[in-house]
Parts: sequence; structure tokens; C-alpha cells
Amino acid sequence: MPRGQNTAPTVEQISKDRITLLSEQYWASYALQRRAYDRLVVDEIYIKELLGTNFNLRRIILLEFSQYLENFLWPNLNPDQCSPYHVMSVCVMVNEKFRERVQPWDAITAHPEHFGKFLSRVMHLCLEGDELSIKEQTILIMFLDHCFNSLELDVIRSQIQKIVGLTIWTNLTSERREYEFQKTPKFRKLWKLICKKDEKLENEELQTTLFERTFLRKLAEKFLHLIENIQSINNTDQYSYETVIYAERFLELFTDIIVQLPTRRFFNVVLDNINFVIRCFLSSFIKSLTKTNENMDIDITQTFIKKKIQTENDEEEEQQQQATSKTANLFHKMLTNFKFYSNFEINDTTGETLTQNEMIEKHYEKVLQLQTAIFKHFREEMPTFPLQNIQSIDKRDILNDEFDKLTDEQLKSIASSLQPPIQINNRELLIEVLISEHERVQSHLESINTLPLYPTEETIWDEDIVPTEFYNGETCLALPKLNLQFLTLHDYLLRNFHLFRLESTYEIRQDIEDSVSRMKPWQNDATIINDKTDQPQQQCIFGGWSRMAQSITNFTIVEVGKANIGELHPSRVRADVTLVLNTRADIKQEWENLRRHDICFLITCKPLTKVGTTYDYRQPFIPQVGLTYVRGCEIEGMLNIDGRVIEEGVDEKPVFSGDTRTWRVWLDPNQYQADIQATLNGSEDVYDTFNILMRRKPKENNFKAVLETIRDLMNTNAVVPDWLQDLILGYGDPASAHYTNMKNKIPTLDWNDTFIDVKHLRASFPDYKIRATEDDRSKHVPPF
Repeated sequence: MPRGQNTAPTVEQISKDRITLLSEQYWASYALQRRAYDRLVVDEIYIKELLGTNFNLRRIILLEFSQYLENFLWPNLNPDQCSPYHVMSVCVMVNEKFRERVQPWDAITAHPEHFGKFLSRVMHLCLEGDELSIKEQTILIMFLDHCFNSLELDVIRSQIQKIVGLTIWTNLTSERREYEFQKTPKFRKLWKLICKKDEKLENEELQTTLFERTFLRKLAEKFLHLIENIQSINNTDQYSYETVIYAERFLELFTDIIVQLPTRRFFNVVLDNINFVIRCFLSSFIKSLTKTNENMDIDITQTFIKKKIQTENDEEEEQQQQATSKTANLFHKMLTNFKFYSNFEINDTTGETLTQNEMIEKHYEKVLQLQTAIFKHFREEMPTFPLQNIQSIDKRDILNDEFDKLTDEQLKSIASSLQPPIQINNRELLIEVLISEHERVQSHLESINTLPLYPTEETIWDEDIVPTEFYNGETCLALPKLNLQFLTLHDYLLRNFHLFRLESTYEIRQDIEDSVSRMKPWQNDATIINDKTDQPQQQCIFGGWSRMAQSITNFTIVEVGKANIGELHPSRVRADVTLVLNTRADIKQEWENLRRHDICFLITCKPLTKVGTTYDYRQPFIPQVGLTYVRGCEIEGMLNIDGRVIEEGVDEKPVFSGDTRTWRVWLDPNQYQADIQATLNGSEDVYDTFNILMRRKPKENNFKAVLETIRDLMNTNAVVPDWLQDLILGYGDPASAHYTNMKNKIPTLDWNDTFIDVKHLRASFPDYKIRATEDDRSKHVPPF
């Protein structure tokens, strides 16, 4: 959808539309006389108004506005006889209700008797609907995703349990199933009961049951076949737009399944058994991702200059190409998120959180098992591998080198001797599975502790995770969801951490775009010689001004603290930022009032636009201003004439002569370490390029403190009562947390000196009758 386009139709358009005329004849609640239900009307609407318009959003909104689902589709649904068009129409309307964030299931819960058979029709269409277009298949996947996210409804939960219960282990190999039974013996008893029940089922009922049990595995295989054989457009990293959307929606469905314990418990084992994550990463869909993003710093501004001289025909062709093709970048981010949750630190059987030590022990057991297998069968081919300590061999490059030495048969022999045994014929896939199973992976807590709290330019303008104000819900986002249930308390905090961080990033992006666009950065024709590289570089001049941003005259790193024990980044990094506040007195006062712990942003602009170029708000922001880097910093204080930080207190601030002011700031040590490492690898030194310092309003600028608090909570062994933890994670009855329903109720409570006297006590509980255990009023004194 183009920017600024309003998809909602006007009242006049609604009243004259063909859909409105049909609704007045067949299903409008205000119609005095309605015609009898005609299945041909449903088919015609689907073919002409939905499929014929490529599911135009305006047409769908009109159908939803006319209550098409509630008054016509669902009341007249017969799952055994209705056409596929009827089934598809229901899915389209339910998806639209979710997009509009209105009550989606009211019509279905009012008449739930047909939902089971209807869901079965949807599942059959997902697997057997070869005549369906890729967009229609996407609609079905979205509907299934909404079902899995609505487990709080009994009518939906009862059907979903048939798909993801213990019976789904029918899809496991006998060896893998036996391995899982040894880990959890109680599942073996349940499995035997299931097998006995299956023997009593009639053939038709048994076929239906087997279809439900194998549905998700067959759906996964169908998806893997698609992405492993997908063809790019003209051998580029561009693919059919609708195919990429289908892949993203499919991954969203599987992610939503494994982030909820009731649906994850048995299904995650099935995904691991078919090596779903690894096969996705090895697919041509991911492999063909070029390094376009690495060159974007140069290309994006060059593209903007080229657009200035393009003809209108060229622009139309480019827009048409963008509308029909898309890269797999978002899919790659979603796949990374899916891999994160597939290996989440939780016991899938019990739902208990696995500690960091338990995860390390689990990893050591796998590597030790691999060493034992190699020592037994291939000690001559790999003589040193079984004898080395685990930390020296559990790295990806070392494992890859060792496995490359072996033949296909030797690799298969090693894989089959492991527990659970791995049976794969493809050499590339087998090596990748062996490496993924035995390489050391950074723990989730370690990754959070090394994550910079300030957003950078890569995150701020990544619309896959920080959407713009024009986002309409038609596409996926690589974001965690706040569901009704969470895996663990760590998972709850982690999702809130990421979502709050990205929500703050959205506000920061708006502030940066507003301030920098007002400053109007232009390219100066004159060049200067860089002191470090001895290379000429273009200067940036500013043709405007902003209240919340000032140009930097000097930036210097003054301290890099030694790393603490067990950490790789510096303990702290401090720098001095010098500005010339040649502004009005009130604005200068605002800058001088920057307090300790206020957050500011250091920005680098390298514009290619010439002096006098007008900023166009209809065009993309970054190419016009040449924004290259964004880094956050925290104010320590303003420096006095002696170069010392002015302490905050009752003393009056010193009076400065001139407009030059210098602030000492703290930089993010994690970000500084990453930037220095990139500089050592040949990239530009970010800290030599800053030319703008931007501040924000104090009331909107507390995000860093909140993020630090959440991160500190994840690093502490917080003892949360069971009743409160179950309430937070979404398990059990919420009413059980009320004090009247708790088993360990306290019969008496000492209020100490809360109440001054008896009158105060009676006034505090006006709706209750206060009875004393002592009749002597002289004893009615606090504490009560």
C-alpha cells in the first residue's frame, strides 16, 4: 500500500457498492425482507469480489462492515456439503476481524457445532488444495495461526489438542520415540493406551484420526519442499512477493505453536526429528541471500541521487517490480527467532526452567557421547578428537574441519551410534546436524548481557521489527508476541524487554527524523584531510537549526576502562562532546540544564545533497540527509573551565564566557566493543565521524533505566511465589490467586501501629461490623 493511502471506503462508496446491494437482499440485519440462502451467491462473491480482485483490502472491509460472516457465511455453513469457496470466505473474514482487532470468534462460539468439521476442511485444503493459489494458501495458514493463538476458547482448544497431543509422536521414527519414552516413562503407558483405543476404531474413523496426527508434519514437509526448490527472479535475491509472504506467515504459525507449552510439548520433538530448522537454513531460500545489506551504506544514497534523474516511466517500472518481488530478509530474522525458541532453556515435558549449569551439562553429555562413538569406531581416522577436552573441540569451525575428513559412510556410522540415532543420507545436511547438535551455543542470558541497550541505525530504520505509522497489519513482523501464556518467567521478561526496547526505538526514530531534517545537512564542496587516514573527506554543513539537536565541534574518547573478570567488553567508556551553543538564551538554558543520566544520541550525517537542496518529506529520510551512524550516550555532567564534571547540588553553576560547552558522557560498553572490533576488521571508526548531538524530552527518555531493570531481573535468581508465577505465566485459574481461595490463608494479622485508636479502626472499615474479643474498653488500644 502506498504511503498515505486510505484503504477505508467512504460512506457514499459503501452505500453505492455492489456488496452493499447484495447484503440488503440476503443478509443485512436492517433489511425488511431477505432472500433465502443461495450458495451460488457465496461462490460469486468469492470469485468476483475476493479472488478476482486479488483479495483487495477495500472489498474485504466492505464485506466485514456488512456483517457477512455473522449473518450469512457461518449460519448457513454445512461443512460436509459447502464449496471450498465458502470455507475460504470464512477464513478471509476471520482474518480480517483479527486485522481490525475486533471480536473474531463471536459468530463461531454462538454456533460452535460445525467448527470441528470446518477446521478439518481447512486442514485438508492446506495439504490437498493444489488448485489453490499461493495467496489462498497464505490465508489458510493465517487462519490456523489465529486458531492456535485462541486456545482460551473451549471450542478451539478441544480441536487443537487432537493435532498437537501425544498422538503426534506417530510421526517419529521408532528409535526416536523409544528414546523419548526412556526419558519420560509415563508417556510409554499413555502411548499403549492410545494404541489400544486405535485398535477399536473403525477404518474411516481411524483414517480421520491419523490425518489429524500427521497434519502438522505433512504441512512442514510441504513447506520445506517449497523453500528448498524455490527459484529466485533472474538469479537475484528477489523472490515472488506472494511466495515470500506465505513463507513468513508459515514460520509465524510454527513459532506461535512452540512458544506455548501446551502446543510445544510434543510438537517440538517432531520438528527436531525432521531437522526443520536446519533444513530451513540450508534451503536455497536462505542461501541465495546476497550481501546487499552490507553495501547499503553506499548504495542507498546513490539510489536516491539516481532517482532524481529518473523518468516517470522508470519509476513506475521500479514500483511495479517492488510490488511483485521481495527478499527473504524478514524470513531470515523470523527463522532466527524460531531457532531461538526451538532451543529455549526449558524442559518441554515438565515445563521447568533449565538453569545455565543444566544446559552446560546437557551440552557436555552430547559432546562426550560423540567422543565415545568416535573412539570406538574411528580412533585411527580421528586419533586426537576423543582425547581432547570439550571446550577445545565444541566450536563450529573445528567440528566442521573434523567431519570433513570423514567419508559419507563414516559419518552415517557415527550418526547412527548416537542417542537418539540420526539417519540422514544427504552429506551436507548430516554434517550440519552433527555440528548443530554438538557446538557450544551462547546462552540466552549471555546474549542479553552483551546486547547494547541503545538502538543503532540498523535497528531504528529496520521496518521488519520497527514498523512505520503506515503499517496496516497485512504483513508479518519479526517481533515476539505477548500471548496469554509464556514458557518461563525468563521468557516473560525477555519478550517485554525486546518489545519495550523496540517501542522506544520507534519514538527515537521520530525524534531523530524531526531534528535532523530541521538541521538540513548539506554536502560542502570543500574537503578536509582526515588526521588518522590521511585521506580527503567531504565536510557536512547545516542549513537549518533544531531546538533538540546541535552540531558537534569536537568528540574525544577520554577513558576506556579495563574489562571486568569474565567479561569481554570494557567496564566503562567515557567521552567528551563539545558544542557551540550559538542560539537563543532559552534554548541555551535548556542545553545547560542537561542532567546526570539524561540520554542523548550521537549522529553522523554524510549527505550527498548539494547546498540549497530542499528537504522533501515525501521521500525516504536517510538518503536525503545521508545519515550513517547513530549511537546512544548517557550524560555524566557538564565540564567546568578546569575540565572537571560540575557536580549537581545546591551550589550555583559557574558562569561561562562564550558559547562553547563540553559534556562528559558514558558510552555503551557493549556497543563500543562491537564498533572497535569492526574497526579492526577494516571498517570505518564510528567515533571519528559524529557531527550531531541530539537530546530528547526528559519525560520520554527513561527507556534505558527500564531496560536495565528488566535485564537485572533476568540476571537475579528471583524467588517468585508459585501462585504468582502461575498467574504471570498464564496457567491455572486466575481467581485462585485471590486471598480467599488460597490454601495457606492467614487467620490473624498483626497490624502493629497502623490504626491510631478504635475510632480510626471503625472508620477504616465502614462496611463491616467490628467486634472486640475483650469487653473491657480500656484494653481497646493499639496495636490491634
